[in-house]
Amino acid sequence: MRRLILIILLPLLSFALCAQNADSVKMAALDAKLEEYFAALETESLDVKRTECDFLISSCTTDDVRNHVAVRLYSHFMQSKLMGDEAVAVHLADNWFIPGKVSFPDEIDLMNAKIFAEFNRQSLLGCKAPGLVAEDSLGRKAEVPLGLSDRYRILYIYSPDCATCSLQTMLMDSLFSRKSYPVDLIAFNSDDNTEAWAQYRRNRLSFDGVRVMHFRDPSLESDFQRKYGVLQTPRMFLIDKNGIIVGRGLDAPALEKLLDATPDLGVGYGSKSSADYFDAVLESFGDELRGSDIRYFIGKLEEATLESADTAGFRQMTGDMLYYLAGKRGEAFKDAEAFVVDSMVLSRPDVWRFADDSLTVVDMAMSLKHMLSLAPLGARVPDVRVHATVLRAGRKPAAVHKKLRSLLKGKRNYVLFHTAGCAFCEAELAAADSVVSEKGVRVVLVDMDKLTCLYPEEADLLLDAFDLSVLPFIMETDNKGCVVRKYLGLNK
Repeated sequence: MRRLILIILLPLLSFALCAQNADSVKMAALDAKLEEYFAALETESLDVKRTECDFLISSCTTDDVRNHVAVRLYSHFMQSKLMGDEAVAVHLADNWFIPGKVSFPDEIDLMNAKIFAEFNRQSLLGCKAPGLVAEDSLGRKAEVPLGLSDRYRILYIYSPDCATCSLQTMLMDSLFSRKSYPVDLIAFNSDDNTEAWAQYRRNRLSFDGVRVMHFRDPSLESDFQRKYGVLQTPRMFLIDKNGIIVGRGLDAPALEKLLDATPDLGVGYGSKSSADYFDAVLESFGDELRGSDIRYFIGKLEEATLESADTAGFRQMTGDMLYYLAGKRGEAFKDAEAFVVDSMVLSRPDVWRFADDSLTVVDMAMSLKHMLSLAPLGARVPDVRVHATVLRAGRKPAAVHKKLRSLLKGKRNYVLFHTAGCAFCEAELAAADSVVSEKGVRVVLVDMDKLTCLYPEEADLLLDAFDLSVLPFIMETDNKGCVVRKYLGLNK
């Protein structure tokens, strides 16, 4: 990089031999060289850019040339479209112009440079996000969560009456409906209109899979304008898990690119790579996989993480396992799911203590616990009327519309809830005929697609009574209609 400086210095040295006021032709030639210099600097780090600018200004041998070069450098980096370049402009203002080492052509320019530096100095790339205390959506004074966290945060400073803000809000809504990121959104309202704020929160700032935290500071006590350079709205920043600003001056498209390119953003819980790993390990137990086998594997993972004081590893492993088991079928997997829910999530508030844990892990564990509790073993099936198909040995399939409890009396039964287009469902339906003929039992088939389309109220009752989160769902009942087993597979 220093070799590039020599290219610039050649015309500068010639200026020292000329008259005190360099003419416009020579200044134009210098500006052309500076453009080459800017292009060469474009991919360098901010530290390199600051160092090179200092060296270049110091190398100028006359005041006219030094001032001219300093102004050109300042203007370039202040107006640069490269995120972060404004840090170089702030550096030049603080270290050259404000101390009086170089001069702008006009005092107004110096005043504008002081304002620019004052409103950008604290929120540059690499800076710790300045703290804010503001009013939350419940009217309480609260600290805005900008410090340490286990998630990245988007700080979005907006105004409900700002047309550009409305556009960016719509673009973010589109982004989060297309892609899932493990991030939180801190929506900071810069206005004082309480009614407009409430309406905007309800109608505009609700995004799929993103927790939104609302704040405002109508009294301006937090000094958010100066801390985050809010001379106009919107302003958008990306803040990492350590509370460091890693993106600023963003719009929704730039935010998407930055999130996609952030290596340590993570994919939350339940990634494909974790599922592939669990599949590979559990396949080693063979076809007769039991719940105790999965619990043994989970115990080994716990030993390798939590017992080694690796709380972050335990959290990631448990979250991944929870999401993995939630999508699996079969008694063994559901047995292990109940173990993870009770023993590794709901009984460990010391581990799941971050606010976003409620959304991503704890709430899900509570939901899974509820689903697992439906139609418990030993209980009679709910007395709901159902459209179904009954298979019996030596008889044709019969379409019935009866109360499920009375339908299951007098014989051992398998009840199979299924849906169209499901390969697992098709395999279980194919196995149902052989089960009827070989075991002498009754099989009741319930087509959830048909019920949802033709009898939606009936479908809702069944969804409330049984864990139909993953189909097919198969349970066994005795001759009194009591549940004997759940999450079975007929084709095994």
